[in-house]
Amino acid sequence: FNPQGCLRGADRGSGTIHYELYYEKGTGEAKIGSSYQPSRFYCELHVEKSGIGKRYWEGCLKDQIGTCGLLRIDDWRSSSNQYAIRRKAHPVIDLEKFKDSAELRVVVEKELGELCRALEPILQEFETNERRKEDAQMRDDYYRGIIELLEKAGQVIFTGAPGTGKTYMASEIAKKMTGGDEGRMQFHPGYDYSDFVVGLKPVLLDDEGNEIAASTGKKCSVSFDWRKGVFVKFAEQAQKSDDPYVLIIDEINRADLSRVFGELFSLIEPDYRGKDHAIKLPNGKDFYVPSNLYIIGTMNIQVNQKL
Repeated sequence: FNPQGCLRGADRGSGTIHYELYYEKGTGEAKIGSSYQPSRFYCELHVEKSGIGKRYWEGCLKDQIGTCGLLRIDDWRSSSNQYAIRRKAHPVIDLEKFKDSAELRVVVEKELGELCRALEPILQEFETNERRKEDAQMRDDYYRGIIELLEKAGQVIFTGAPGTGKTYMASEIAKKMTGGDEGRMQFHPGYDYSDFVVGLKPVLLDDEGNEIAASTGKKCSVSFDWRKGVFVKFAEQAQKSDDPYVLIIDEINRADLSRVFGELFSLIEPDYRGKDHAIKLPNGKDFYVPSNLYIIGTMNIQVNQKL
């Protein structure tokens, strides 16, 4: 709101001179104006009851003007097609003493400036909140599109440069789908099938054949036993429920995916999910990927790097 350079005046007859400063944002604009009559001077904000003016009035002015010590609402305008807001301490000036229009303009611009400074934080806060709402709506619409794609394909991968919010977006989408109970893991070059699906892992046994922890310090022997990987454990949880389960895999391109997924590359496809497509894992157990399990992968990629 800068009154300099955009003030204009008009003689409306009957000795009344009307000055207005417009803050225009389309049809039904909010107007900042000042009117001079022979007996008094006032500066006010004219807010139309339709269009953008209505949006400003209902969005912030109606509720916040009363809390601002510098502003008040003129009730006599409330029944017309606009509301009028003015400073509480607006001056009463005898216009006849202004023989020079330049002197009058200085007073007009000063008073308009005072009103603008009082209104600016209110309208700026409103615009900021509106932008946040619009951003949130756009983000929700974008997330909804990804969720629809995820529900159709079963898995998606977010790619981009480091620090661009891939993991954050994956987490936000998972929260919207599950309520915040998602699985999370990170791949690395040493990750393989035995970590992800199933594999033989060394275990320590005492003299009676019971598994013990290495920290006990007891005499033990080493054996090997089948251990379920992260994905199989997560999938078995999903098999017991109809609710969505989302597994986030960060840095998915850092591991050899063929070596990690094995036959799961087929099972995670939408057409090969469910009990009818169960397979036997190396440990002899039947396994299938339920349709309510979704995978979101993230991977860093340089500008000149190919997927």
